[in-house]
Parts: sequence; C-alpha cells; structure tokens
Amino acid sequence: MNSLVGRLLLLVTIAVLPALAGEIWSALQARETRAHAIEDDARRLVQLVATDQAQMMAATRQALTVLGIIRSAQGAGDRCNTFYADLLFTMPGYQTAQAARLDGRIDCTHAPVGGEGDVTTTDWFQQALARGFAVSRSPGAAEAGEGLIFAAPWRDQTGRVGGVVAASIGLDWLKARLESLPLPPGAAAVLIGSDGSILVGRLDPAMRRAWQAHGPIRPVSQAEGISLRTFDGPRGSTYLVGISALGRQSGDLQVAIAFDRDRAFAAAARAGQRDVTLLILGLGLALAVAASGTLHLVRRPVGRLLDAAAAWRSGALSTRTGLAAGASEFRRLAIAFDDMAAALEGRERALRIALESTTDSVFVLDHDWHFSFLNARAAEQLGGGDLLGRNLWEIFPKAAETPLWSTFHDAVAHRRPGHVELLEPTLQRRLDLYAYPSAEGLTVFFRDVTEQRRIEALAAEHDSRLRAIAEAIPSLLFVSDPDGRNVFVNRRFQEFTGLPPSRLLGDAWADLLHPAEAARVEAVWRESMAAGRPYEMEIRIRAADGSWRWFLLRGAPLHLPDGRIENWYGVCTEIDELIAAREAMARQGEMLERLVAERTAELRTREAQLAQAQKMEAVGQLTGGVAHDFNNLLQAVSGNLELALSALTRDEVGRVRRLLGNAARAIGRGARLTSQLLAFSRRQVLRSERVEPRRLLADMADLVRRAAGETVVVRTEVEPGLWCCRADPAQLEAAVLNLVINARDAMPDGGELVIALANAPLDAEAAGGLDVVPGDYVRVEVADNGMGMPAEVLQRACEPFFTTKEVGRGSGLGLAQVHGFLRQSGGALRITSVAGTGTTVSMFFPRDTAMAEVAVAPRVASVAVRPGRGAQVLLVEDDQEVLDALQFALIDAGFQVVPARDGADALSVLQSGRHLDVVLSDVVLPGGVSGVDVAREARRLQPELPVLLTSGHAGDVLARCGAELEFEVIPKPCPQAELLSRVATAAATRLQAAVG
Repeated sequence: MNSLVGRLLLLVTIAVLPALAGEIWSALQARETRAHAIEDDARRLVQLVATDQAQMMAATRQALTVLGIIRSAQGAGDRCNTFYADLLFTMPGYQTAQAARLDGRIDCTHAPVGGEGDVTTTDWFQQALARGFAVSRSPGAAEAGEGLIFAAPWRDQTGRVGGVVAASIGLDWLKARLESLPLPPGAAAVLIGSDGSILVGRLDPAMRRAWQAHGPIRPVSQAEGISLRTFDGPRGSTYLVGISALGRQSGDLQVAIAFDRDRAFAAAARAGQRDVTLLILGLGLALAVAASGTLHLVRRPVGRLLDAAAAWRSGALSTRTGLAAGASEFRRLAIAFDDMAAALEGRERALRIALESTTDSVFVLDHDWHFSFLNARAAEQLGGGDLLGRNLWEIFPKAAETPLWSTFHDAVAHRRPGHVELLEPTLQRRLDLYAYPSAEGLTVFFRDVTEQRRIEALAAEHDSRLRAIAEAIPSLLFVSDPDGRNVFVNRRFQEFTGLPPSRLLGDAWADLLHPAEAARVEAVWRESMAAGRPYEMEIRIRAADGSWRWFLLRGAPLHLPDGRIENWYGVCTEIDELIAAREAMARQGEMLERLVAERTAELRTREAQLAQAQKMEAVGQLTGGVAHDFNNLLQAVSGNLELALSALTRDEVGRVRRLLGNAARAIGRGARLTSQLLAFSRRQVLRSERVEPRRLLADMADLVRRAAGETVVVRTEVEPGLWCCRADPAQLEAAVLNLVINARDAMPDGGELVIALANAPLDAEAAGGLDVVPGDYVRVEVADNGMGMPAEVLQRACEPFFTTKEVGRGSGLGLAQVHGFLRQSGGALRITSVAGTGTTVSMFFPRDTAMAEVAVAPRVASVAVRPGRGAQVLLVEDDQEVLDALQFALIDAGFQVVPARDGADALSVLQSGRHLDVVLSDVVLPGGVSGVDVAREARRLQPELPVLLTSGHAGDVLARCGAELEFEVIPKPCPQAELLSRVATAAATRLQAAVG
C-alpha cells in the first residue's frame, strides 16, 4: 500500500465507503461531510493559488538579485539604465525597474517606481531595508496601469548594503495570471497584503462588495498553514474563504480563494443524492475500474509531473509535462506547472540575453562549485568546450593554489562581493574578477586584461622615457590642465627659479612673470584658451638670484577626439643673449640709419651742386645760341630800318616798303625762336583740347606735301578705330611739320616719308621705358629712309641748339621743342635711327576718353567802329614804348583809349564806374597787381565786359593764379591787324549785348 496505485485505491475505497455508510448511518452527517468536502476543495484551490504565487515571488526575487548585481557591477548612469531597459524588455509583466542609494536618490532606472525624488519615505524602501524584501502597491506611471512594487536591498563590491532595487509588475498582468488558474465557476482568487487589504484578484462585483463590507481579513502565519473562514454575503448568502501565507520570503503576502458556500452545498447535495443512488450500484464497478485504470489515469500523469519537475530542477526549463489534453485536475495542474515553467523560462531567457549582451564575461557557480551558467564570452575566454555542470577546481586545478580560491570562498562564506586580479596559471592570461554571492551560488564577472596591462606597462615605460627626456632638456618645460594650472614642471624649471614643485604647480607660476608683462601674458593666454590654438610670446621670468631673464614661451594644446582640450604643453627657451644682440643690432641700425641719412644729405647736396653746374652749362650753351640768333635778328632789323630811313630821305617808297617787310619778317623769326625756347623749357601756354589725329592730318595734308618737297614721296597709314587724344592742335601741327622738315633734310636726294597714326596701349613695363604712366595713348609716327643718325648724334638729338645742319639752316631747337611740348602734354618722345637706313620719330599723346562735344560758335552781329565814336578801351601796359605803339594803333582804328601804366591805375579806372567796352591788359605788371587781378576785378564789377590779356610769356603768372584757361591771351609780338581784329571782335560782342 506504499505505492501510489495502492494509495489511490485506498483513497477510492475510503471515499466511497464513508459516503455509503454516512447515507445509511445518518443523513445528519451528510451536511457535515459535504462541508468537509467543500473545505477540502477550498484547501486544494488555496494550495494551487499559493503554489503559483510562490513561484512568481521566487522568480521576482531572482530578478531583483540580477538587478542588484547589475547596479553593483555597472555603477550608476547611462550604462546601468541601458541594462535595466534591455532586461525589462524581455520580461513580460514588468513595468519599471530602478536602483536607489541609501540616501533615497535614484541613480539607475528604466522608469521611476512609485514617483521620482526622494524614496526613503516610501513603504517599500523602508521595508526592504528592514526585512530584506518588500511588496507594496503603487499607482504606477501615466503610461502604465497600477502595479505591485517588489523591493530588496542591493550590495556594493565591498558587501555592504548600497541601497534598494525595486521593480513593479502590472496589476492587470497579475490579475490575468490569477484568472488563468483552473478555479471553479464563481470562485474568486485574490492576493492579500500584510495589512489584510486586497492587492489584486479576480472577483465578481457582488463578491467584491461583500468583501469590502467585511473589511480587511486577518492574515494567517505560515505555521498555521491554510485557514478557512466565512463571512456574510448579499441576500443571506455565506462565503467560504480559504487563506494561506506565502511566507516572509514573499513579503508576508497572503493568497485567498472564496466562493458561495450555499451554492456549493446545493451542488454537493444534488451530487450526494446522485452518488447515493449510484454508489451502491457502482461500488463494485468503481473498484474494478479504479484498479484497472489507476496505472493509466493516475500513475502516468503523476509520473510525467515528477519527471518535468526533475528536469526543471536540473535547469531544463523548456521541458513541459505533456498533459495538455483532457479535462481532469491533472490537466489543470499540468497547465499550471507548464505556465510556471514558461514564466521561469522567459525570465531565464531575459537574464541570459542581458548577460550575453554585456561586454564582461559572466559565469555562475552553484554551491558545489559547478558551472550552472556561462555567457558566450566567458566560455570562449575560459578555453571553450562544454563547461556546464563541471567543477571549477577540477577544470582549473592550478587556480586553487592562487588567491582566486580564498577570494571565492570568502565571498560565499561571508556573503559579500569579492575582487581579485591575477595571472591564471592554466590559461596564462591576466584576469580581473568580481564575485557576487547569491542564494543560488556565486556569480562571477571577469575581464581578460592581459593586453590592457601590457599597454599600460608600455605607456608607463613611455612616460618614464618622456619624463627622462623632459628632465634632460635645458629649457623650462611645463604641462598645464585645460584651465592653465601647471600639473608638471621639469627639473630645469625648478633649478632656474630656485623653487620647489609645490611653488610652481597650480597658478603660482604667474608670480614669476615680470609685472610689466603680466597683463599681456594673461590676455594672450585667455585668447589662446578660448580659441584652442597655440600661443607664442617673449616674456621675462625671475631667476633664483632675483634677476630677470628673457624667454621665448611657446604653448600648444592636446585635443581629445571630441575636440576638448586634455592638457597644454609648453616650453620656455632662454633668449636673453638673443634679446641683447637684437637690442645691440637695433642700436647699430639706428646709428647706421643716422650715417645713411647724413651721407644721403651730403650726396643730395653734391647732386644739387652738380645739377646746378650742369644747369649753368646748359644755360651758357642756351644763352650763346639765343644771343647768336637774336644778334642776327637784331642785325637784320636794325639794318633794314637804317636802310628804310635812308630811303625815306630819297622818297624811295618801294624800297622802304621792301626794307620794312624784311624787318617785319626778322621780327617774326624772333617770335618763333621765343616760342621754340618756351616749348623746350615747357613753359609755353598750351591749349589742350580733344584732337582727332586723322582729321588734323587730313587738314594739313597740303602743307605737309609742300614742306616735304617734290622729291619726297609722302604716305600716310591710319589704324582703323583710331582714338582721339588731348593736345594743343597748333603745337601738334607745328611738331609734325618740324619732323617733316627734319625728314626732308635727311633725304637730300629724295626718298619716302611715312606718317603713321595708331593706338598705343602701354602696360607698366612699356610705360616705364617712356617715363609715362600706364594707360592708353595715340602714337603719331614720322619715319624716313634717309641718311639716319649715328649713336653719338642720336644721344644728343634733343639737346637745345644742337644741330648737324649747316649754318643758317637749323637752330637746334626743333626736336628740343617737340620733346618739351610732349612732356608738357603728358606724353613722350621716342627716336630710333640707324645710320644709312633712316629715322623714326614716335610721339605719344594721352588718349582722350571724354565724349566729343559739338561746339557751336556764337553769332556776333557786325558792328562798325567809326573814329570818334568808337568803343572805350582800357589799355594797361607797363612798357612805355609798347603802350605808345598800341595806343596809336587803337586810336588810328577809331577806338577811344584809356591808358594805365600798372595794375593799381587800372583798378582805379575800373572802380571809378567809367563806361568801358574792352579791357586790354598785359599779364605781367609791376606793383604787385597782375593783369589777371585786373581781369578778375573787371569781371566782378562788369560781368559782361570783354577782357583780353597780352604777354610775351605769362605761363608762371597764369599757373600761379590758376588762370590758364580763364582768359584769352594774345601772344607778343602779334601783328597789328590781328590785334585790332581781336579788340574789334570783343568790342562788337559788348555792343551787341548792349543793343540786345
């Protein structure tokens, strides 16, 4: 009868015989029997619920243990948060997880449990520290429903309690779990807290109201086992309640089942009546069927349950009972067992995923030092192969002789974490291990630090060498943190300053700087630190003897991969001797500059003296030439005048006219000679205007051909699109004729003369060769194929009065006049000549870029000037002879003349208010009042009064007064007819204005 089958047959017999005897012996005992049956069902159901919830509590405690290990191993922050998030993702039902320190501050969390902030006042925090495990109800976060908070202490690596880990499971998930249990219809199942209140359960509304009306149920102790109680329900019904404690390891929670006892009694009564009727008839058959079917219906299902339990105990949580078919209590029990195994398997899978995802190697030893778990990284680093179930000390026997043995045994014995780093003799690898004891055995996290320690050793050796080099360098070396505080100085720095390292580290080095440079150094350093770039400066540092020495300070930052500055590295190189040498060189430089200045001044003085000597030589040469030509002119004038006077006494009118004509021509030659001299000296008054070279050459074509002569062929070449230039057209014509005559004289036997007009843009190089500014020019070129000039003659071609022509055929002022005219016009002259081949003279005139203006000459009415009734002319001339000649000529022409000998007299006439029609004044006057002053005063007093100026040469006066283009100037000498014509035209303009 000790077998399961025997016991089951005995139970069947006992179950049937008492019922039959009870029906026969006493009907009164039927209700009591039914009550006991109902209570037995209640106890069985309570046991079923308690078993399920106890397994769930055990799984929860394991999850809290893992959370505590992760917090201790990974520390606070993002890494721990990530582990919690990954772990909860694989664990159904769990809503949140967090770890709090003893001060109540949460430092590792997936989502806050029961609110944020200080958690030291919460029930679960206080109970977890006081009792080792706590369960509390929480309203949950907004995104999750209500839940139960499970909490337990976690320990740091020293074994001390570091705080509390907590996780919450949703009430909906717990309720669904209770609803999945095989309970009879109408039965309720609840989870009760230590205070007797319902935490979660499956209740219909009527039973919930009855339970709330009854109030909290007194909890039972674990020693009491299962307690049955009743309380009144609605409409006189009675509820039977079965309560069982889950124990202190489950936070003193209670489970309870409840159902309507009256309904159960009614069903039991009906069943009893049916059983009584059938019991007698089927007693024999029941025993036979029980005997024959026990092996199939009882022993096989129970055996499968036992086999599955054994497999689960060995860690094979994927095993299932295989009793899912059917509708017996065994099926419901099997389903509950399979659900429990699935939940445990899911939690084990989540834990395995978390441990596999960590960068550490992890393995778990049971209490017999057998491997019960290894992640893939641990299996690989421990040599590979199947290590599960094998003894640690048998696989690695040499490790038992190392500190690993004592560390692991101390951790298990004293229930505190252990740490050891050692060279494992079997693997020959340096391992860094952390051991954490738990109820299941010992969990070990370790890393292979062999390569890390080798690199650290090499780095230490490298640092040692660098330090030795730094100490051997004669310069002052230092290393600063990102804020500029010294963290290292070499021995030379200490020796130079005479200070220990403690006085040179931090910010104390700033006291060594010269006060005059401290602010500058601070500004440069702040700017470099803000920009993160190197700096360099010359500074003075106080030596140990108190003297100041010059150093070149250079510093550069070392950047981390993220761009932040790790340290500043700097060196101070002594440059005291260099500074002294530089100062000496500066003093020598100043002395040299002074000597150069003195020498330059001396050279300039000598150059001025040489220029003056050359000038005097040129003036002497010029004076001789001018005297020669003017003496010839005076001789011609005086000779013809004497002959004319002699002829007058003899009434030889024809001869007088011829002789006076000769004198007049001699005077014209003198005027031309004066004009040439002014052109050479660039002192003549030029009337620069816009000139079209093509038209000017066409207008003077006949004059050019006559000047060239019959034996010379004249050819012109004009570039298409020829620009206009700026020049005095009269002087330009004279310059062309001068060059044509020179070319003609160079071809006594005839030849070809080419006049070419072309655009000439000059760049910097070309303009520099001609001594003009770069820009656009017009080139007027006269070329011949005559006898040419040798080099010595070409070199002196532009000198005044230098000529190779015979006496009487050239003054030597032609090319000098052209050269002076071009320089005054802003242009240049270039002569190329080869003896026996010919000569080419090129004139460059600045291009005129202004738009052409159409000049419209004013129409002036012809007004006759009659003697005695002519215009009033103010004549201003300081030379008495010239004044008399001009006055007689004007009077003879019918003008009324008001003479003035100087500017002051002229101003008096103007200011007197006398009527005047024309002012004719010399430019250069004595007494400080020039002809320009007189002209401007006349214009001020009478704006419509015409003003004519005359001068033999007035360039300086006009330039000083800024009146080159302000007034019309009549050159002296001027033919009498031309002078009278200009005065008559001016007077006519005045009279016309008065008439209009």
